[in-house]
Amino acid sequence: MRGEGVGPVRLVLMVDGLGWDYFESGAMPYLSSLFTEGDGQVVEALWPTVTNVNNAAIACAAPPSITGITGNSLYDPSTGEERYMDSAEMLKQPTLLESWTESGRSCCLITAKGKSVRLLGRGLSLTISGQECTNDVAKAVGAPPHIYSPDVNYWLFDCLKWAVDTRPDLDTFYVHTTDYPMHMWRPDDERSKAHLRRLDDGVSIVAKSLPELEVYLSADHGMNAKSRAIDLGKVLERHGIAGAKALSIEKDGLVAHHRDLGGGAWVYLADDEVDRAVEIMAELDGVEEVLGREETAEMYLLDPERVGDLAVFADRDTVFGVLEGDMELDSLPATYRSHGSLYEREVPLLRWGSELDPSPASMNWQLLAGLDAVGATSPAVARDGGHGQSVERR
Repeated sequence: MRGEGVGPVRLVLMVDGLGWDYFESGAMPYLSSLFTEGDGQVVEALWPTVTNVNNAAIACAAPPSITGITGNSLYDPSTGEERYMDSAEMLKQPTLLESWTESGRSCCLITAKGKSVRLLGRGLSLTISGQECTNDVAKAVGAPPHIYSPDVNYWLFDCLKWAVDTRPDLDTFYVHTTDYPMHMWRPDDERSKAHLRRLDDGVSIVAKSLPELEVYLSADHGMNAKSRAIDLGKVLERHGIAGAKALSIEKDGLVAHHRDLGGGAWVYLADDEVDRAVEIMAELDGVEEVLGREETAEMYLLDPERVGDLAVFADRDTVFGVLEGDMELDSLPATYRSHGSLYEREVPLLRWGSELDPSPASMNWQLLAGLDAVGATSPAVARDGGHGQSVERR
């Protein structure tokens, strides 16, 4: 029987790209009411403000210094290998979903993106992906819409309702949407509001069908318009620094979202080139700051073994990545929107119906901190999780 021995059903919503400006647009009345009734707060996302970093941190209730997920991609300078950070084997600790499953809960992950199943889906009772949908789900709910559409998010909530209605064994649901609509539309765009209303309705329908429920909501990052792209690798090469590798922290292969361009980059290069590279990049319009490995890891709660020799921080209007041909600089269309910088950190955090201590959280990764398989643990754990400290939003 659902919830027997483990308490109320848990619904965890990781709404990709739901910056605070989207949440406060007025398009999500049901969730806004829970935000007011429950432990609703405005908190900071982790930097890099990209999905894999923050999704792993929320699901593990630990910062990237603990999870080991420091970007969407990872580069190994010793081998020249570049790989996506989207597998459970790359996590340095299990997710709460996996731990809860081992402790008696029955957990389900529903996500638009196949990479989230690979990263967070190990050991769960059920996983559903818009990119890797099984025949039984497609037959019951319908084939998933294209990943580059708002419709796939509506489909996720149809899947959630189906799972709630047909799988009474399941008591924990982690729903991860896609931020494609946020890449397309500003918060005040009527198309954006229509999308958010549909998501809000989907949550409301499921929530009102369950007699006992806890709702947890946060986001991995916000979204901003960007006007300029810089290829840092080409810039360094033109200045005589050969062999430097510049990796956008955004790179995940979902190029229709953002062209793999993001508001931060890791740069890998020889030790004797570091000082000169810092001087070159710090002078570029669009670069706010360049920091070394250890300083970056300490300031932003990162694993120093999984970041570059240098971290490059973009201003609000700039993104980094590989550009076509010989281009070092590109002007982006007025419709281009992305994230990854320090300017996409403000996100909502909501706990409703839970027994967690209501002390303010400071960061999104603390959403589930303090929860065990059955209920809440100590308030101190709920507040800081025992890992690191928050940093000020810039």
